[in-house]
Amino acid sequence: MKGKAGFTLVEVTVALVILAAVSALSYQMLIRAQSAFQSQRDLVETQQNARMAMESITGDLRQISYGKDPTQPSVVFASLDSIVFVADLFDSVPGAEMVAIYLTSTPDSGTLNPSDRIVFRTVWDTAGAEVITGPIAYGVADSGLTFTYFDREGDHMSFPIVQPEHVSEVEVAITAQTAHAVAAGNYLDVTSTTTVFPRNLPFTPPMPRPESPGCGNLSSPNCESLTLTWTRPTTNTDGSELLFNDISHYSVYYGTRTDSMKLDTRLARNLDTWTVKNLTGGLSYYVDVTVTSLAGVESYPCRRNGTVGSSAPPKSPANFQVGGGIGAISLNWSPVTEDTLDAQITAEVSYRVYREETAGFTPSISNLVVAELIDTSYTDFLSDSCAHFFYLVTAEACGMEGGRSSEQAISLPAAASCPPTVLAYEGSNPGEVGVIWSPPTTRTDATSLSSGDISGYRLFWGLATGYYTDSMDVGTTPLDQIISGLQDCSTYYVNLAAIDACGTRGVVCPGRESAARTSAPCNEYVPEPVASLALTAGDQRMDLAWPANLTDCDLAGYNVYYGSSPGLYDGTGATQGPSPVFVDASVAHQDTVHAVYTLSGLDACTEYSIMVQCVDVCDPPHLSEGNATATDMTYCGTCDIVKACVTEIAEGSGQRRIRYQIANDGEVDLDVDQMDLVWGSAAGLTEILVGGSSVWKEDGSAGEDPTGTQGSPAEIDIDDFTLGEDEDFGHPRELTLVFNGSMTGDVVDVTYHTQEGTCTNTLSPCGILLDDDFTQANGSPIGWTPRTGTTWRVTSNVLQTTSSSRITPDAIGFSMSDYTVTARMRVESGSSTRRVGVYVRYRDTGTYYLLRYYPGYDLLEFRKKVNFGGLDLLGYTYDFDLDNGVWYTLTVAAYGNSFRCWVDGVPIEWEGIGPTIHDGSIATGNVCLYAWDIYTAYFDDVVVEPTCGCGGMVP
Repeated sequence: MKGKAGFTLVEVTVALVILAAVSALSYQMLIRAQSAFQSQRDLVETQQNARMAMESITGDLRQISYGKDPTQPSVVFASLDSIVFVADLFDSVPGAEMVAIYLTSTPDSGTLNPSDRIVFRTVWDTAGAEVITGPIAYGVADSGLTFTYFDREGDHMSFPIVQPEHVSEVEVAITAQTAHAVAAGNYLDVTSTTTVFPRNLPFTPPMPRPESPGCGNLSSPNCESLTLTWTRPTTNTDGSELLFNDISHYSVYYGTRTDSMKLDTRLARNLDTWTVKNLTGGLSYYVDVTVTSLAGVESYPCRRNGTVGSSAPPKSPANFQVGGGIGAISLNWSPVTEDTLDAQITAEVSYRVYREETAGFTPSISNLVVAELIDTSYTDFLSDSCAHFFYLVTAEACGMEGGRSSEQAISLPAAASCPPTVLAYEGSNPGEVGVIWSPPTTRTDATSLSSGDISGYRLFWGLATGYYTDSMDVGTTPLDQIISGLQDCSTYYVNLAAIDACGTRGVVCPGRESAARTSAPCNEYVPEPVASLALTAGDQRMDLAWPANLTDCDLAGYNVYYGSSPGLYDGTGATQGPSPVFVDASVAHQDTVHAVYTLSGLDACTEYSIMVQCVDVCDPPHLSEGNATATDMTYCGTCDIVKACVTEIAEGSGQRRIRYQIANDGEVDLDVDQMDLVWGSAAGLTEILVGGSSVWKEDGSAGEDPTGTQGSPAEIDIDDFTLGEDEDFGHPRELTLVFNGSMTGDVVDVTYHTQEGTCTNTLSPCGILLDDDFTQANGSPIGWTPRTGTTWRVTSNVLQTTSSSRITPDAIGFSMSDYTVTARMRVESGSSTRRVGVYVRYRDTGTYYLLRYYPGYDLLEFRKKVNFGGLDLLGYTYDFDLDNGVWYTLTVAAYGNSFRCWVDGVPIEWEGIGPTIHDGSIATGNVCLYAWDIYTAYFDDVVVEPTCGCGGMVP
């Protein structure tokens, strides 16, 4: 029996191929079925996401205005993909909440779809605290949430939505997107659209939006706070007027980013400043302020950006000085107010003082003397002797230490003061200069210095003043020394310092420098003549100038001849002596080019002929030939400088400054080149200022001569100034005399030398009667009594009132007659007749003089009322631009029957009258501040001074 045959290899191969084909087809069908299932599932999930998002959003929108306060808006902000509105969504939270619904700008990290976004909702309470925040819908496409807005008339509202409070209907469109891509990498969209009519209509009636407040500067009072000031807006964005009573409150927001501002506080409408506290020092913050109307419409914010404390270290302290001696070393420096970026530091600045015994040291904890020092001075108590110390100081603000000051050295004990006298003289031999001096008796800290404490002296000399190229040490005796080996016929400038027992060299004072010319042997040559001579006539004086003779080495000096005519030099009246007057070359030579000399005490209105010739050292001397001559006439008559009778005030530290005014009572400009002063006290004159600029100063930086503090009487050759013919009684020039002691109650005679002659004013300075800048705690003004109105109050160092009011200073009283009052004032909006001003000689509400201004009309008036009669107009002008909300300084001077007024220092010229009003109706009375028909008036820096001196008596 034959066996049954099996499958051949070909048959098996064909079977396997057929099986593989069937399996591949089955797998593809399975994959397609799974993909269809996944796509259907994604699509269903996307539809659910869109439906859930729509239900949540529309549910919230239907609650707009529910439970809101009448002062709150309905819709606060409306844009294409976000909306902010007010609704009471949570019963557990007092009041209505602020609700924001918005689409995130970043993708959802939980899906593979790069366009997937989340719809968020954030809710804040009425205080601005966050109640809840979180997602309310997932799977929303990029730009998949859009809002379309319609007003009450059904009209479409275009973007940007300027008045969101007008929104009455909202169309919401949501486009959700699948989480997974389908064919070609695309994602499926599902869009849902609906329209919401909030159920709590009608909304708050539409009201205009207030303009933003006017932001002032943002300052940092310390290292954790920022203070913002602002001004009240007076109009709405539609141009309508915003009255004070239309305002509900201000809101202050802050944050480090503009998109995450937090509410800090809401403030009453009468406030204009606020400090945000508990901030981080060194960080930059934004601070916003908005104003909300009574209708609940909030303005757009005004915004300022600032850094808490300082963003950079403080600058190095300047003007660092060290003084004193054994027992106490005093250190002083100027306050540091700016950081290294040149920004103002508004936080507290403290200082660190370092001390070391070697120069050029590095500040460290080991040489730190004191830290956290608020004052700009420090006393270091040390008792070392024969020691040298080096100091420097740094500033610190908000934890940042600034750079070093200059390093200052001091010796203990203090160095010797400069010698009282140093006198250089011509030596007996060519190339020699002699020096004689007296020993100092004090040290620089004013302690005594005995002769036994001096170990020697150091001489300095050179060919230029203040520049010494050589020096040598000499012993303590004798107090005379010859310096030899110098150039012949040369002027040397010599100075000297003492050396104490510790080897410390004393100070070299420029005022002690002395000059002498080295001699030369007499030669047979006649000196060269003077090339030219120039005369400048003055009041009983002639100023001479000619080229210095530098040709003749053996020149001794010059003969100055004067007389009534050329060739007749027989003059005898000059203070310097009869003609001829010999002038030593070292005295006449002003520098290496010019020679000058002055003949004083001459007769007024007299023509003088003057000649100058050169004289050598020979015996008998050789006299130059071809000598220079000139002729001129001294001034005639007297000048027309008078006191302007405004104030003569002894002011400043220790009342050492006399401030007064002068006027030109003539018809020509007056050039003043000298002032002579006589006074009674022992105080010394140190400076003269004209209009705030020095014309003479004791250190020689202004004026000609003399230098150094001057006692009475004093003849001062000042830097010339001109008193113009238009600087009359109504337009005076201010002068200031500075002394080193109190001048209150003294009498000063001031004589002016001009081309018209001389004239003298007598001054009787006295103290300021009142100076109040209201630096007190907020509240009722101290030292002031309201006469009408009850709203007078000091806020932030400014006196203000919100009603028609009057107030007087207690210090003046009602018996004063002649005084000048100055006050800064500002008026805020009120009626068109709003006004503010100052009374003088105020007796009561029925008797006074009044200077006032109307910012609505640019009108200034000076009026009077006597015994409750009519308010009489004495003068008016429209010459000044006077704006609402701007500070102005008003000044009124009352003197006898005369009154003069100024605005910001500019004299008021009254229409048809001039600068002076004359009236004698009221003799005495108080100063009084005044405001009428205003919302708020502000006053500051009130100063009252006696007018035109006190007759030598202190009031």
